[in-house]
Amino acid sequence: MFSDVDTTLIQRITAAPIERDPFPHCIIDNIFPDEFYDSLLEHWPALDLFGSQANTGRVTSGAYKERMVFEFGPEHLARLDDARREFWRQVLHMLLDFRLNRSILDKFHDDIASRFFPQEIPTDAIGDSRLISDRIGYAIGPHTDAPSRLVTLLFYLPTDSRLKHRGTSFYRPIVANFRSDDGRHHPFHLFHRIRTVDFVPNRLLLFPKTDRSFHGVERIEDLGTDRRLLSYNIHRAA
Repeated sequence: MFSDVDTTLIQRITAAPIERDPFPHCIIDNIFPDEFYDSLLEHWPALDLFGSQANTGRVTSGAYKERMVFEFGPEHLARLDDARREFWRQVLHMLLDFRLNRSILDKFHDDIASRFFPQEIPTDAIGDSRLISDRIGYAIGPHTDAPSRLVTLLFYLPTDSRLKHRGTSFYRPIVANFRSDDGRHHPFHLFHRIRTVDFVPNRLLLFPKTDRSFHGVERIEDLGTDRRLLSYNIHRAA
């Protein structure tokens, strides 16, 4: 099953058109075959196995405590039952496949290369993944991701479209020529919200990190369930 999904994933990403406003990105619907998408939902870990991002070391201590994450480290996978542990190991193996990562980097080659000109795209690119469960109160201001990031992939994993309006938003600075390459999170009032990518089942949003790839999530006030994503990032090795 996973080999077919891997092939389909590469084909869908390769064929997707790149939209350029307000920064390069792709939105791909039905990214996974229906049966596999159902398996992702079926194997979702119990919510009490998620920990707050505030305690992960990825962000300033205490920040974004409403974003709960399940990391794919051995100590976390060991807490799953056998079926879930094997399933998510295979998902991670699929995402880390060289062919998939090469297809993503090739797709956004010019956008990535422009950041490092006159040098080429870093050859030490690696990937990391985690599951995300956002709760009421979560918000993250416009930002362009850390300098080490090359490409961000957000797989939307809701069971239905109840949270359609809670997708990732794109922003344009009020100050027309403002750019940011350091990953800082900026106040919402300094930006125009251009659009929100609807949070619907089986959708992939992916984009390269640039100095104008401002994205974020408006404050979540009305969840009837948690907001679920599979995040996969390609970045330079530290």
